[in-house]
Amino acid sequence: SIGLSNGRLTALQLSSNHSAVDMREAALFVPSLRGIDRTLFVDAELRADSLSAEVSKFNVNTSGRELDVRLAGSLRTDQHIIDALPKGRMSAWNIDIAKIRADQGMIDAVMSAAGLDATLGSRLEGVSYAGFVSCDDGRVTADGTAKCGLGEMKHSLSYLDGKICGQIETDGMQLGRMLSTDAVGQAAGVAEVDMTLSPDRKHIKTADVDIRLSELAALDHVYRNAQAKLSAKDGAAQV
Repeated sequence: SIGLSNGRLTALQLSSNHSAVDMREAALFVPSLRGIDRTLFVDAELRADSLSAEVSKFNVNTSGRELDVRLAGSLRTDQHIIDALPKGRMSAWNIDIAKIRADQGMIDAVMSAAGLDATLGSRLEGVSYAGFVSCDDGRVTADGTAKCGLGEMKHSLSYLDGKICGQIETDGMQLGRMLSTDAVGQAAGVAEVDMTLSPDRKHIKTADVDIRLSELAALDHVYRNAQAKLSAKDGAAQV
């Protein structure tokens, strides 16, 4: 349903109950989907007025649960939502990611359709992610957990005015399998990240990464409590 006043949106309510979308038909908008022979089923609930919108449910999955996405979110603006959205002028927004999960079959299909090298993707054994992303007055924060067959990784990151900082942590990631080498094995530890983007926001201008490894298996040894610091500026790096 839609509410209008003087030709301007005042209220909007939309819902989708297990609507089917053939990914090959969606290729009209995203050509890389043309090679993916899957049907998506969408359940969604959206409510909006002139200054805000709320998606209480946005679930997408395939019949065999090769892909399972469950999201919710909201936004608010300081001007009419129709004027604000195309310009990205939202005073605050958030996305609650209850689950994004793709099994190995879906990963292979997507990478193949996109023409990407599936070597790394084939080692993941499926991926899943859950987290929360929000923005308030220009500050973006993201907290979440990513899992795959190689291990689990948690992150807590923030962005403001071209600066990214935060922490990435893993209790155990199989680096050797990820890189397809026997030289290293499992790694566990924390990385503190502090980066500044270039004025055009397209490149990393400076980066400082403080790595503290509680465990690293490499060259038939297990190293504990190791530390390293990586610094980079304008393309030049040092450890």
